[in-house]
Amino acid sequence: MIGVQRLSDDTFRSWNRRRLGHWKTDARIIEAEVGRRFSFVVQALGGDWTQWTYQLEPHARRTDLQANMTTSVQRIKAIAEADTEENQ
Repeated sequence: MIGVQRLSDDTFRSWNRRRLGHWKTDARIIEAEVGRRFSFVVQALGGDWTQWTYQLEPHARRTDLQANMTTSVQRIKAIAEADTEENQ
């Protein structure tokens, strides 16, 4: 994910990149429990397409994996907060 825009309280749009491919998706937030769980469903072809869930369990993963997950979540949080501030 290279960018995100909050569309409403329970939806967002993200811009993604993998190798040479670039695309955007809209998603509906299913669950958001701060510091524990974040789950959303990507909307495509007129309906639910793929569900992604991030479940955070401190000290339950290997140290290197935990550090990588923490970094990823911090980056997602920073993008979301920056977009929220711009739209206020």
